[in-house]
Amino acid sequence: MSEFFSLVALVISVFALRKATRIEAEWRTKNRIDAPGDERRADFVAQPGADVPMQPVGTDASVLRVPLPPVPVPPRSLPHEPGLGEQAWQWFLHDWPVKLGAILFFLAIGWVIPYYAWQFIPEVGRVMLGVALGVGFLGFGTRRIRQFRNQGSVFLSLGAGIVYLSLSVGQFQYDLFPPILALGFMFLTTVFLAYVSVVERTRALVFLALFLGAIAPFLTNSHEADFMELFSYLAVLCLGVLWVTRLTGWRELTTAAVIVYGFYSAPYIIGFGSTPDVIHALFATFFALMFFIFNIFSLVYDRKAEPADLVAALLNGLLLIVWIDQEIIPEAQSFVAVIAAVTASVGAYVAYAATRIPAPVIVHSGVAGLLLATATVYELDGPLLTIALTLEVAILVVGLLLILGQSMVAKRVSVLFLVPLILVIESIDHYARAKSVFTGDFFAILVATIALGAVGYLFARSDLTDAGETATDDLSAGLFWSIMSGLLGMLLFWLMTHVAWSDTLATTISLAVYTLVGLYYYVSGRARGSRVYKRLGGALLIFVTAHLILVEMGAMSTEGRIIVFAIIGILFMSTAFFGRKKKDDSLEA
Repeated sequence: MSEFFSLVALVISVFALRKATRIEAEWRTKNRIDAPGDERRADFVAQPGADVPMQPVGTDASVLRVPLPPVPVPPRSLPHEPGLGEQAWQWFLHDWPVKLGAILFFLAIGWVIPYYAWQFIPEVGRVMLGVALGVGFLGFGTRRIRQFRNQGSVFLSLGAGIVYLSLSVGQFQYDLFPPILALGFMFLTTVFLAYVSVVERTRALVFLALFLGAIAPFLTNSHEADFMELFSYLAVLCLGVLWVTRLTGWRELTTAAVIVYGFYSAPYIIGFGSTPDVIHALFATFFALMFFIFNIFSLVYDRKAEPADLVAALLNGLLLIVWIDQEIIPEAQSFVAVIAAVTASVGAYVAYAATRIPAPVIVHSGVAGLLLATATVYELDGPLLTIALTLEVAILVVGLLLILGQSMVAKRVSVLFLVPLILVIESIDHYARAKSVFTGDFFAILVATIALGAVGYLFARSDLTDAGETATDDLSAGLFWSIMSGLLGMLLFWLMTHVAWSDTLATTISLAVYTLVGLYYYVSGRARGSRVYKRLGGALLIFVTAHLILVEMGAMSTEGRIIVFAIIGILFMSTAFFGRKKKDDSLEA
């Protein structure tokens, strides 16, 4: 059976080799064609602004010369930008035997260090031999990378991996060194790898250095995970990453550092029943300020914003919110959240005043809004919480729309209205059992109705300004929030009338108002030729009819049914006198 699997593996290997060779050849050809120096044919193509060649008709200067038609310039297609997976695959295919051999050799070293046949060499000697081998590969890779960047990166990675592997085997297998000493050796390897990556401008190596530096504390076999020591090491690592980012301009490093910080923070912020701790809070404040100040400084100094900066700012804000929830005493949570929100707002203003770039101020303002909402949740509850969150989201959306002019961003941020709308459901349930009209739940529903209506109107006006005409047949953000406002308003009117009056009178007035609103939209849509308005009005009229037949016909007395059905029927029949022309009647007849 083993011979059969060996034969299958051989056949697969042959096909894989042919496939890899072909792809590598295509990749090299593509890179050679896309090289800046390989545009020799462009010299023979007439440019749009060049002189048009003239064809002489005769030798006499008085004879006009007929211009030749310009040579058409073929459109130049931009090269396809490969994705992350395609880039990794192309990187592996380039000198793939070297990379595959490095992987196999790394696995061999991992088996040979604890191998029993080494009994004639002491345990310390085995580990130090592995470390010496790794250092040798580091030195060889440093020399190799000057001429062959790809191969040098492979040997440097292999050397750093062997050093880490040797030290971790020495710690877990033999428990040779104090954890702090093993961590020091690993950190020096990380620093050297980062130094070479900066000098040789090799981005992959610095990400590998960050990864190795992040996992180093977990390879020292430390039996006690001290928070202060662990996060002090993390602070040094992150400061080094930020320094490298300033030297190289690789902003993705900052985002990666924030992710590493979140990985370290996870055991303390996901809720293991730990009590608030001052040391934890101080470290969380330090990291939040460090990333925040670096982000603002980079934006102001470089005068540009990259997606990595925005992602790092958002992740940093979210981590700070979770840290506040877990490590700050309840009495001070809202105060700390407000201070953080003010700081984020000041940073957003500084970044926008210095760069006039809207993206950073949008992200930092969003973080400030989340912090302010967090403080609101700590301080308020019930209808007051619903009102406060509704107003905060409305102010954020209106500010983005009117102050910054970011219509598309404001429409996306308006999704946050779903949070107060969820809370409004509880207010609706409470108000349905209320004994008086004007309660906290009434005002919570009313504020949500007004806010959604105002935002919907502003969105509709913005679309009218941008497009030059109202797209009445499209379900835009403005129309959506206007519909939600209308539904909340009708529901509030129904509940309010039933709290104030008897059921029969309240139902009659409510359905009559619903019918009038439905008739307005139906007739207006028919007059304007708007399908959306007509469908809204028709849907509301059908709802009134269904409610009458399915609910009220069995719940009301005979006198109530006569009155309600007569009023609603008269209102329905009134559509015969509005929104129609005589020629329409003749056509329908």
